[in-house]
Amino acid sequence: MSSSAILDIVLREFARTDPAVIYTFLFLTIAFVSGRLGNAAFLLAWPALGLAFGFGGGERRPLWAWACVIAVILSSLLAVWGAQQVWGQGHTGLTLSIALWMAPMVLLFPLRLSLSLFSLLIPVFTVHAGLVIGQGIYLHQRASGLIHNPNLAAGMLVLGLTYCLTSARYRLWAVPMIVALPFTGSRWGSVVALGLIGLIWLLKQTNWRPIMASLAIVTATIWLTWYLIPENYRLLESIGASVDRATYDTFHRLRAEDFTWTGLPMGVNGSDGIHSVAVRIFVEWGALAAVAWAGLTGYCLLRRPWGTAAWWLLLAWTGLGILDYYPIMGHFAAWWFVLTGMRLKEASKGAVPDLPDHGCNHWSRSTGGSG
Repeated sequence: MSSSAILDIVLREFARTDPAVIYTFLFLTIAFVSGRLGNAAFLLAWPALGLAFGFGGGERRPLWAWACVIAVILSSLLAVWGAQQVWGQGHTGLTLSIALWMAPMVLLFPLRLSLSLFSLLIPVFTVHAGLVIGQGIYLHQRASGLIHNPNLAAGMLVLGLTYCLTSARYRLWAVPMIVALPFTGSRWGSVVALGLIGLIWLLKQTNWRPIMASLAIVTATIWLTWYLIPENYRLLESIGASVDRATYDTFHRLRAEDFTWTGLPMGVNGSDGIHSVAVRIFVEWGALAAVAWAGLTGYCLLRRPWGTAAWWLLLAWTGLGILDYYPIMGHFAAWWFVLTGMRLKEASKGAVPDLPDHGCNHWSRSTGGSG
């Protein structure tokens, strides 16, 4: 197929897509690469977000859900003031930066969105995966692709492969994303990815071919280019040492050092621990924000229908947040507003909307969803 034919297909796909979805796609893409764009990201992202809300805002959400979202946003703003007071840590600038990214994202929550949003993001995920692989081979260090941080790079790969594997139409697109993961050097990202792949295979009854192809390529890559894999990703000298290191890292990431548990919005803590999203929200934004975030996220995961694409993506996002804090920090937090909004929409209808892969969603249909 010629490049002009491919371009024609892409343009026709955009022409059929809801403008709210297109502008949300643009916002998420800009937020995706914001670490590379710097301050210019603000100038590009907010007009796209405003247009998305203008074309697709206004879908009804439960009042209690709005209360949770507003509690999180207000707590992040109050933390800017709290960081300057006696109980704060003094990291006012970074706290303000996070709050400026977070506050306008409330417009994502009531948007009228469909799964075509994630389909549009697949080329972005794929380019990102290709860059991660290329950087890993060429630079001989932890690769970050389109993003400025290898851990965030792994998180985006996990979200991309999760959507692709839960869609019959895009399963093979997951292969480069799985192959790219070792080059990020993100151990927790890889653990979450392996867990999700296993669950998707067992519960979603997804096709095993892209999974086996990816594992075969990853195995061949590790054997042929072992010295290219980041050192912190390699096995240690013994199984016992590996278990000890993993145990230490886990508890270190959950620990809040030099901190008094006041439950007040204190701003950015500055500790190299506190990698868990729930703990970090409690420490930096206060108890109210932590309860609101956990309540809304938990409801959206436990409420039927289960097994939809949005459910899997929210599960992946939450899994990453167990031992990594970036899912709720700054631009990456946009996914929480998008996915919780979509899950509330699914729960209110009691069915799976806009599901692109009717043939493989046996689990969602058996638990209350419709194909």
